[in-house]
Amino acid sequence: MHSDIDHGFDPPQTATKVAFGMLRVASLLSDEIDKELQEASGSGLSEALVVLQIIFAGGRLRMADLADTLVVTRGGVTKIVDRLVDAGYLERVPSEDDRRVVFAEVTPAAFEFIKQHQPVFEAVAQRRLGGLLSAEELERMHEFMDRLSCENPGWEPPAAVEESPV
Repeated sequence: MHSDIDHGFDPPQTATKVAFGMLRVASLLSDEIDKELQEASGSGLSEALVVLQIIFAGGRLRMADLADTLVVTRGGVTKIVDRLVDAGYLERVPSEDDRRVVFAEVTPAAFEFIKQHQPVFEAVAQRRLGGLLSAEELERMHEFMDRLSCENPGWEPPAAVEESPV
């Protein structure tokens, strides 16, 4: 944005510029990764992100927490989980403590699913980020992103939920 042009509103603050830049980069990366995953396997980024989120949470996550962390509707995450259950990558496990709670749990095949998709993630990341940023810049960016997504109140990733022994 040029500072010498009057757009009729105050210039955005630096944090706002960064937020808009992050949104643009995230959208472009998402689109590119999704397209390449679809071409390579027929599965998209949504499926991979659901499986990864559950793996990172310890292999089991409440459906409601999954929807919240992925910033999608519960209906949207249900459709994705349905596809992953049908493909054998996830199982729905009812809670032993609360009949209203259902967990999405990874199967051993989920790890193969991610392993199969990892080269696409790596290729896009290298092409779009690694080719422009130094190893030190990438490490600093990783630290920043981790801090923003994990230490920002209300944005913490969900933890695996342990049920009480019966």
